[in-house]
Amino acid sequence: SELQYVSEHGADAFDDVNDVLDDVEDGTGKASDGFTVMKGVAANLYTEGIQLVTDGLHDMYDLLLESDSAVGSFAAKTGTAVSDMGKYTDIINDIYESGSGESLTNVSDTMAMVVQQFGELNDADLSDITENTLTLEKYFGYDVQEQLRASKMLVDQFGLSADEAFSMIVQGAQSGLDKNGDLLDSINEYSVHYKQLGYDADDFFNSLLNGTASGTFSVDKLGNA
Repeated sequence: SELQYVSEHGADAFDDVNDVLDDVEDGTGKASDGFTVMKGVAANLYTEGIQLVTDGLHDMYDLLLESDSAVGSFAAKTGTAVSDMGKYTDIINDIYESGSGESLTNVSDTMAMVVQQFGELNDADLSDITENTLTLEKYFGYDVQEQLRASKMLVDQFGLSADEAFSMIVQGAQSGLDKNGDLLDSINEYSVHYKQLGYDADDFFNSLLNGTASGTFSVDKLGNA
């Protein structure tokens, strides 16, 4: 982890400082000019070592401050008691360390919206949905709220798991269903009508795909038709 990296490198810097000071102590019996040269080298390395440590501590301090802020923001947005935040803190940190999200705050805010949209989730589902949301935001530019509404709609209307819902959205986008930027809106608007007509999620997406292949300008117009 980042904190471990900072801690280890801080310890290495202090070890370097101690080694140099030991060399100085060993050289006290030498001529004064030799001692002076060694003392100057020690002073430079000591300064550099302390600078590395203080920089590392500064980074660690900033990271801890952001972590506290991110956790506090999640608690406020979801109504979670601070005393119950332990597991959510771990999930936020794990997601960020896995490479998802631009910052701890980005992860925290996204996870809060997942909870607001999907309600109570087990840890694994909460983590997976948050990571899927961050992935679609990064690679497809999808607004977090819009993609969460669309995926929840697929879950509610067609009985998909959240993971299946995100997979279908990705497949739809890769197949050109979002060429006019209306795929998520179409899912939100027309899923319920397809369900009422007895269609499942595969039927829904295939009808949009077939219409697009036949030259229909917009999937929204397909759904409306």
